Amino acid sequence: MIGLSEGLNLSDLGETTPDEINRNLMYVWSWRGPLYELSANSLMLDYAPDFAKLHRWGSDLFGRPDPQQVIVLGVQNLHS
Repeated sequence: MIGLSEGLNLSDLGETTPDEINRNLMYVWSWRGPLYELSANSLMLDYAPDFAKLHRWGSDLFGRPDPQQVIVLGVQNLHS
């Protein structure tokens, strides 16, 4: 797979260590991004760390949001 990304070991989706969680949260919180992203990452790591890793993997695939990617990233919210 991919390896490390923003503190998460994406090569092992089945196990997420407390150290990985701390590294990822420190990374996300360090740049003081939008409140939604901070809270969404925190909730994913608390309740579904495997999903958080899959989300990080997908985010790495599409990159940081810019105008061309907003629609693709927004599709994830259609179910709600």
